[in-house]
Amino acid sequence: MRKVAVVGVVPELSGLRKSDWLVVTMDTVDRHWTDVAAVVVDSHDPRGRGVLETVRRDRPSVARLSVGGGCPRGEIRLCHASLDATRPATDVLERTCELASTIGAAAVAELIGSIDSLPTLPETYWAILKLARDPKATAVQVASVVEQDSVVALKALQSANSVGFGSTRRIGTIQQAVSMLGIDMVAALVASSAVFSATSVKSRAFSLEGFAAYSLMVARLARQFLPEDGDRAFAAGLFHDIGKLVIATRRPTVLSTLLADPEIGGLVAAEQRAFGCDHAALGGFVLDQWGLPTELVEAATYHHRPQAASSSAEMLVAAVHAAESLVGSVLCGEPSELDRAFLARVGVLDRLAEWEQLVRQSAV
Repeated sequence: MRKVAVVGVVPELSGLRKSDWLVVTMDTVDRHWTDVAAVVVDSHDPRGRGVLETVRRDRPSVARLSVGGGCPRGEIRLCHASLDATRPATDVLERTCELASTIGAAAVAELIGSIDSLPTLPETYWAILKLARDPKATAVQVASVVEQDSVVALKALQSANSVGFGSTRRIGTIQQAVSMLGIDMVAALVASSAVFSATSVKSRAFSLEGFAAYSLMVARLARQFLPEDGDRAFAAGLFHDIGKLVIATRRPTVLSTLLADPEIGGLVAAEQRAFGCDHAALGGFVLDQWGLPTELVEAATYHHRPQAASSSAEMLVAAVHAAESLVGSVLCGEPSELDRAFLARVGVLDRLAEWEQLVRQSAV
């Protein structure tokens, strides 16, 4: 029987099926966390943030949830989900535990190694992320942060003025760039610039420059596919394959062998055989440790198996899944991996012809 460890008062769990879940208090959890699948904290309890930080760092396979108005305040997003009256607690727990067990699997931890060895993000990123979570934050405030980092400022201006972002007029100031791109997209550009510039790959079969260009292409297409949520779609697309960087830096020789094998039978399956996990799970783990929203974590984790996505993330997953699949089939002549049944279920299959045209135009 799986356990849910609680911190504070959590009446939302009263309806759980007692045959499936055992609700326990945090002080009864043993040091091995035996059978604990999730932690739920009352966001008003002063112990909550410390518990979530510890679980995030030391127990990545344990789902982290909150009640009472969302996660405790802070720059790092500590919760995978929140429990409320709009969705059955059992459904939320099941989905969240599936995500946590995927990105926190032992094989993922073994390949990642020390969390401290993950690519680090600059202070500029955390400052922008903090503003992104403040509903009162303005473009002026974000611009003032961006302007302190000349590399980030140049990247924002270049992106805002690029054809791929649909710019029809000259963007001459950082504030204009922020207003056009959106805070989430600016944060994503900051993070990707830092990661790509700081990463060294020793595999001859893996081009960091090519990977960065490909990630940007998928990001731009995802944004075009889902204009109603363009900022997050861009960020999801930009980071969807970040797990490949983990493999390229941790196991370059094995990656070279896999990529050179004409009988590979699909990279995801080959990664599973070689490492016991794939780049999608690795990417989800990295984004979770960075404190990105759970929907972006899901977009990375499930872009090869979109049917597993939760209802709150399914549109982002659809945009990223379709962008990557169509780039592969339309531009590279690869066998299609598009899950049409999933696209039909989430109501976007009728956009497919338009999306294919956007992919063709992106190569011009």
